[in-house]
Amino acid sequence: MTTRWAMSYLSGPLSRTQIEGLCKDYQSNTDSPATDNLSVQTDDAIGLKHVNLPNEINQYFLPPTQIVTDSSALVYQPTLMGLLDVHYEDSKSDTRFSVKQAFTTPFSDGAIAIDWRNACELFAERPDQLALIDDKQPDGSRLIEPLSVASQKGFYKDWEKALTLWVRQNRPLSLLTLSALKLYSQPNESESQFRQRIALQLREARDSEVEKLRETFAKKIATLENKLERAELKVQKEEEQASGKAMNAIIGAGTAIFSAFFSRKKVSVTNARRLGSAISKAKGALNERNDIGFAKQQVESIQTDIDNLSAQFEKEQQAISQRFEIGNAELEQVQLYPKATGVQVIAFGIAWQPGIIVDGAWRSV
Repeated sequence: MTTRWAMSYLSGPLSRTQIEGLCKDYQSNTDSPATDNLSVQTDDAIGLKHVNLPNEINQYFLPPTQIVTDSSALVYQPTLMGLLDVHYEDSKSDTRFSVKQAFTTPFSDGAIAIDWRNACELFAERPDQLALIDDKQPDGSRLIEPLSVASQKGFYKDWEKALTLWVRQNRPLSLLTLSALKLYSQPNESESQFRQRIALQLREARDSEVEKLRETFAKKIATLENKLERAELKVQKEEEQASGKAMNAIIGAGTAIFSAFFSRKKVSVTNARRLGSAISKAKGALNERNDIGFAKQQVESIQTDIDNLSAQFEKEQQAISQRFEIGNAELEQVQLYPKATGVQVIAFGIAWQPGIIVDGAWRSV
């Protein structure tokens, strides 16, 4: 009996740095329309035609992200995958949104065989590709033998629970909000789209705020205008009274002087009284002039208050207009996390990731 030996070109267990590189390569290849001119090896010694795993372990084959004309050139790398239906619900933002997401993470031979912190989201930019995940192995393809831990069916339930917990804690749905108006963006709506959608509501809110401001200032200005009207009437009344008293003082003074000169008694009690009365009237007329000056000062003060109030209204109106400008609206980000009942597992098991051997190294396609 003879034994036939075959040399393996595979490097064995992957380090964390290599894992991150593979995830990065898989994501970057998603949008590539075709393979480059690569030196592809199709040596049958690389990989296995079939891998024996317990029937309880589900197996899935991921679609290539590039055009592959010869499926026999494909070499599949094993990874752990969970396909989930994640539901987000929030009454405050009136959000009800569900999305299918698939996550993969490599097997490790270390103390932690599966670490979902190293997970990659499959087809994040092309979710339609999720429908192409199949449980049938492509004809002629070969498989890289997984680590022994991948065949331990008793671990899969724990790994599945760990994935759902990781998703609940690390995969929130991000929304934008304008808290002043209690407006929220829709899932997958960009900031520019959200701003365009709320532009009309911002203008309506601005007009409403300006109208409230106008009503407030109109009452204050009306009160001051009434005070101004009364002050102006007082000035008019004071001027009329002062004019009358001045005339009386002039007449009284003239009469007293005339009587003093032409009376037989130059100095008499009557003449003295007349002269004293004339002097009193002159003093009263002078006081009236002072009252007029004070009344005019009141008019000027009230008018200044009205002007200042009008200027304040214009300033606050301008501030409101700027605050509700679509470009100045201050948006905040809120994150909605799924509840425990909002994460449903659709498929879970080993996902075979397609690749090719290029210059002795495996490369995802």
